[in-house]
Amino acid sequence: MQGNLLVCNVIGFQGILQYKVEEDGASLHGTESRAAAFFERRKLSPVDLKVGPDGALYFIDWQNPLIGHMQHNLRDPSRDHTHGRVYSCHV
Repeated sequence: MQGNLLVCNVIGFQGILQYKVEEDGASLHGTESRAAAFFERRKLSPVDLKVGPDGALYFIDWQNPLIGHMQHNLRDPSRDHTHGRVYSCHV
């Protein structure tokens, strides 16, 4: 994955997309390659990722029963303000 761009995606495709980035004149060009991770669970929302010193991909997930933009009130009692998860993925 070195030199690639990794993108957390939660709309449509649930997972982490991977793009090979190459110079294209004075700009950059990205070509989608295989997904770095794919999630079957619809409530899994990867929001940030880092590569650790061991080479593993670590990403955090915000688990919330209310997925979406502002169609739900911030004070909705179903909104979870305290739970998230950390995962690692050795590729």
